[in-house]
Formats: sequence, C-alpha cells, structure tokens
Amino acid sequence: MLAVYTGLRISDICLFDTTKRLNGNDVFLRMHKTKKELFTWIPDWLVARLRAREQVHGSHIFLVGQSMNLRTVTEQWRRRMRKIFKLAGPWEESAHPHRFRATFARILPQNGVEIQDVAELIGDTPAIVAKHYAKWVTVRQDRLRRILQEAFDDKPKPKIVAIR
Repeated sequence: MLAVYTGLRISDICLFDTTKRLNGNDVFLRMHKTKKELFTWIPDWLVARLRAREQVHGSHIFLVGQSMNLRTVTEQWRRRMRKIFKLAGPWEESAHPHRFRATFARILPQNGVEIQDVAELIGDTPAIVAKHYAKWVTVRQDRLRRILQEAFDDKPKPKIVAIR
C-alpha cells in the first residue's frame, strides 16, 4: 500500500527508513530539482500500519535479513512478490512490483490531478506519464472523445488542403 499511495519504486520501499521518510502523514519522496524536498500525503490508517511495523522491525520496516545493499534487498523482495503474484494469478499481463507505482500514477489523473503534477510526484516527465499511465485513465479518454465529437460531429466533411 505504501507504493500505491506514494508512487515509490520497490527499491525505495525496500530500504524505507521511517526516521528519514515519514513525518506525520507526509512521506518524503525525493529532493526536487529546485533543491526543495518533495513529499506526498498518506492516510492515517497507513501511517498507523507503518508505525506498528516500525515497533516490530525498527526504522527499516521492510528490510529483509542484515544486508543494506540495495540490489540484494530489492531482489529478495522481488522474489517474494513473484511468489505472491503467482499464487494470485493468472494475469493477462505479467504481474510485477511496478504495478503498484503504476496504480498511483493512474489514480491521480482519474481524480483530476494534472499530468504535470503526477510527473513531478513520480519523478518522470509529463510525456512519459501521458505515454505510460494516462492511457489507462478512462475519464481522460472520455473527455478527449467528447472534445473530438464536439469538434467534428455533425459538421461538414473537412476539405483536405495540400501544402506545397
């Protein structure tokens, strides 16, 4: 749920440190290109779950084993998640941890958040967000369909003009 509510990558979540990234309902995402910290908000119930996990596992709430090596920890979580996805399948498309980040990037535009803002939150360009995530937003598709219908429906067939 942390990935769904923050858009963090699996590698960011594996080494998530509550003392550095969690401040009330705000989760630190990254330093913004303006050199300011960028945060996202998470609901109370998720904060409570993260804090409860912190009581049991310490501030690195998703650390597996003793290694702090990003590649090692991330691969351990990927293996665990592959097993879960296999049990939960079958899937039309391959299931992978990035789906949680994609869910974050899809939910926001569905709720009226501009593509530019989604791009800023996930650290991508608006073009990449539009290409990979906005296509799943039916509200956006419906809005574009209405715009095109209003522009062309019940209008005379346009004259094709050749440009020399």
